[in-house]
Amino acid sequence: MANNGSGANVFYDLEIFPDHLAFLDDALNLKKFEQAVKVKVDELEEILEEKATPTSKIEDKARNDYKSSPAFKETLKEHTSEVMGYLTELGETLEFPVVLGMVDELRRLAQDLENAVHDRAKRESLTMTESISDKKMAQVQHKRLRDAWQPIRSIAKLMYELDLFQIKSKPGNYAASLAKTYAFYFPGDDEPFYNFRVVARRLGIFTEGIKYMDVMEYADAHPDLVEVKEVLL
Repeated sequence: MANNGSGANVFYDLEIFPDHLAFLDDALNLKKFEQAVKVKVDELEEILEEKATPTSKIEDKARNDYKSSPAFKETLKEHTSEVMGYLTELGETLEFPVVLGMVDELRRLAQDLENAVHDRAKRESLTMTESISDKKMAQVQHKRLRDAWQPIRSIAKLMYELDLFQIKSKPGNYAASLAKTYAFYFPGDDEPFYNFRVVARRLGIFTEGIKYMDVMEYADAHPDLVEVKEVLL
């Protein structure tokens, strides 16, 4: 499964392999492989076209859970009622300029807390069971797949006179989505793996329900087997 610059890792990363390893053996296998690739392209493009992001879905669900749960509201009250009461008292007793300064500081605190919530939602999205749950990652994988697919189209034309479907470019600005993530590099591979499930299978530790952090912890403990790098998308 070593890549050596061929770009083939993306097929494993998107879980198109190993069912289609013999895709060049004959025209029928090649057409079956084409259908598997097309299914994955459609999945990626559906993610790219979706208005809501996984992180926004996580936040929306959390907000709805809070609104519908008396227990969550009680928990918040337990942890903040004393602080809120104290701040209200300060607003009534401190000098007016100081109170206005406090209001500005609380606005900044609220913004910092909101940013922390967004970051936490992004981390939560990494633990989702889907191999791809972010638009930026979908864009990266879509481009990788398009680049790896083009040579196969040329081979299909040369060997079997087959005109396989073309993956069209899907440009877009997803800077507000996932900005950086972790990539897994195996010895001998030039191309990364992003799909933690595939990495777990290759490491021989895959079980149903395995989590992203399980793979990260195993990789950290076995740097000779796989290297983990933080990368910008």
